[in-house]
Amino acid sequence: MDNAPLAGVEVLFGPKGARSSAGYTDQEGHYTLYYLAGVEGAVLGEHRVEVRTPIEDESDPETEANFVENIPPKYNSQSELTAVVEAGDNTFDFNLESQ
Repeated sequence: MDNAPLAGVEVLFGPKGARSSAGYTDQEGHYTLYYLAGVEGAVLGEHRVEVRTPIEDESDPETEANFVENIPPKYNSQSELTAVVEAGDNTFDFNLESQ
């Protein structure tokens, strides 16, 4: 974000009518998408992309991770990001701006 890598955020690719893929960024902002546990990749075609910051809800140990929008909504809950996944290797870089 703002020309610096975002570490530890979730990147979610959501196609229409198919299973989403997700991955987490490393310290350099790189990520690998997983379709299933241990299965890399994403469904071919157009995806809505979300970038969000995961946090654990420690008040309820039965609850899955919740997400706080530390990143502007236009990149997650109201995402304007898209990507078209094609056969073969794909690289998608998103230059997010905090304002």
